[in-house]
Amino acid sequence: MENLNLKIEKNPFTGGTCCEFTFKGQNYYADRSYVPYIGTETMIFAKENGKINWSELYTNRSVKSLTDCIYEFCRTL
Repeated sequence: MENLNLKIEKNPFTGGTCCEFTFKGQNYYADRSYVPYIGTETMIFAKENGKINWSELYTNRSVKSLTDCIYEFCRTL
């Protein structure tokens, strides 16, 4: 799998972590944050024309890191 050169940042709105990345020519936004009554959740969305498509593409509620979830997501494409 290609190196994605991920730049994980703090999400200023949720206190979690987030990252924008490109894989196979498609742009994505990934976010790992605490959700009340659910726990920590990672979600990955497609970005189209600079805007996030809020249709859910990937959700993970395990203890995996954001980086691990991104690579797991890319392996499924």
